[in-house]
Amino acid sequence: MTWRIDLKILMFATRTAETLVSRYHVDVAHGQKVKVLTLALLKQVQPQVTTTVTNELYDLVGWAALLHEVGQSIAFQGYHRHSAYLLKHTTMPGFNTEQQRLISTLVRHQRKALKRQDFAGTVSIYSTTNNATNSYIKTRYLTQPSAKSSTAPDVTLTIEQQDNWELKGSNSDWLAQNQLLEYELKEEQQRWQNAGWSLKVE
Repeated sequence: MTWRIDLKILMFATRTAETLVSRYHVDVAHGQKVKVLTLALLKQVQPQVTTTVTNELYDLVGWAALLHEVGQSIAFQGYHRHSAYLLKHTTMPGFNTEQQRLISTLVRHQRKALKRQDFAGTVSIYSTTNNATNSYIKTRYLTQPSAKSSTAPDVTLTIEQQDNWELKGSNSDWLAQNQLLEYELKEEQQRWQNAGWSLKVE
């Protein structure tokens, strides 16, 4: 694909994102913070995955992070499902059907249960399950409600094996400083375990 090369398409995509942000009253500051942190974590694990993480995928993960809260305009409860529905069914100039489907899927899985099978329709587009998995996993931890009210922790994400991940803070008391985030990460660890993955938090 020529996502990065075709500046006209990228311009349409940018305008589409701006329109959605305005229409659904997205918290831009929070969305930008989530985007920056999500892409930083994706960049950390890129050397550890078995396939290349493309520039196009970086862009799509960034759009998903920026727009992950559009569904809050409908209802806060279950907003991840509302967000996914809107992003799947809204006309989005600058994004093709496959790109739009991946963004919707990433947003759908930012919270609650992990369902690996939901990515079955996207892996053929982006060559490997690793690419889809590596993308949305970063969005999940960063888009928890506590992220809005706290300073983003300085963390490092590594992959020990394909399905074994470790999230480590730069200082030993980073979770003690944010007990809500600690609780959410414990819940997240259980969700990972249920899906057949391992998430270690230190």
